[in-house]
Amino acid sequence: MTAPSFDDWLAITTLTHGYCRAIDFSEWDLMASVLDEEAVGVFGPREVVGRQSILDFFAGIESARVAQHYVTNHEVAIDSEAGTGTCSAYLWVQHAVTRPDATTFLAPQGGVYSFEVRHTDEGWRLSRIQLTGVWADANNAEMFRLAGGPPPPPAGD
Repeated sequence: MTAPSFDDWLAITTLTHGYCRAIDFSEWDLMASVLDEEAVGVFGPREVVGRQSILDFFAGIESARVAQHYVTNHEVAIDSEAGTGTCSAYLWVQHAVTRPDATTFLAPQGGVYSFEVRHTDEGWRLSRIQLTGVWADANNAEMFRLAGGPPPPPAGD
């Protein structure tokens, strides 16, 4: 792996921004455009395989729909001959969650995203997404419970 050209760096970091914006604003066409057809998402204990399955996963998380994801400190490397690469980025996200009784709470979280990318005929696409939690507010467990999923693993696991 080597350092990318500026154009490749920009294209790959733009994918990560589009991925986060798609989650924040339920822009599923945008999400589809940044993912490889056979992308894999590792979200806590869940591994979700395939673009459509990842879209369905996020579309089904009603309680976490109000969020702002920030990704920074991108480190990108590519293998030009193989048409693959990696990107790591810090994550800070704030979720505003509404309970069934209409009360709301905030659930901030921080971590590191590890992305793998693949160059396709359409350009770079995310082929693997994995979030490693570094810290999370105690409210994250309630957020995941309301979303119908298992609680997130402890930060750092």
